[in-house]
Amino acid sequence: MALNMIDFTKKTLNRINKIYNKGITDEEIKKMRELSEIDINNFLNTGECVFVHKEILFGEEKSVKVKLEQSLQTLCAFNINRSIVQFSSNPSHDSYNSLCIAYLWDLLTYIQVSHNILESSILYTKADICLLYIFILTYWPQNVDAVEPLIIKGLEAIYLDEKLNKYGIEKGDYGRNSIFPLALFLSEKYNRPQDIRNSLLHFVITPTESYSFVFENIFTTNKETFNECVSKLSAFHINNSKTTDLTYPFHKEQWIYFPIEIISLIKLRNICNLPEFPITHNTVINQFNPFINLSAKNEDIVSVLYEKIISKKNKLS
Repeated sequence: MALNMIDFTKKTLNRINKIYNKGITDEEIKKMRELSEIDINNFLNTGECVFVHKEILFGEEKSVKVKLEQSLQTLCAFNINRSIVQFSSNPSHDSYNSLCIAYLWDLLTYIQVSHNILESSILYTKADICLLYIFILTYWPQNVDAVEPLIIKGLEAIYLDEKLNKYGIEKGDYGRNSIFPLALFLSEKYNRPQDIRNSLLHFVITPTESYSFVFENIFTTNKETFNECVSKLSAFHINNSKTTDLTYPFHKEQWIYFPIEIISLIKLRNICNLPEFPITHNTVINQFNPFINLSAKNEDIVSVLYEKIISKKNKLS
């Protein structure tokens, strides 16, 4: 499996590097990013959530309306790709912290669409929401109380939509559900309220063999057993990563690269004061392991955006 892991990691980074390089060289993408930055500043200054861009369509200038979530997503994608490239080329506490901050842009985007998750042009599958929740539990626990109701809102909307439309897909056969047992496990260990557990339970299936083993053994004090847990989690991550299939839990490059479900369990061990062990022959997690237990520090612009966006959404609840 070691060779497969190396190949998996290299291919993932190559794809992200190509996307990032295009983002800093393509003039149209650069212009879109500049307009998105202007939109964000307008939102902070005026509270407006819809903006008008002038674009050339079929040789004519047209006015195009752009929503706040679209501008957030544009900056989110660029910031995450940039932070991945910078961290992978120069792993350090600072670049890892920047990586965690970049993923907060995904939270900002999600918060903005959480009240109309099914109608939004920004796609969030239930697996995307689940992974975002795991990320918040792991690195931004101070925000969990405020964000959790919006996670519930998104999951409940998807659950009711599936139930109403009777998609005919058995839960056990639908790949997006496979990480929900882990999210439920973490919510219980973090002693989260029953409301969030109920929403997660809509999608919980019988854990895979890998997850069952991990749930039973992740708090081990034996180095070999711990490494077996990480190895099983990594194999599951590789086997369930595919950008061309939305039924896979890890279908976005950001979650394929950053195995938050593995990171979350390693960090939970640290919270429980269990011994830290070296991880052997595992390129899926090795690069992150020295930095997993840091306390992430936010940056001003993200903090200000978060406070403004979350306050507007809480008024709607």
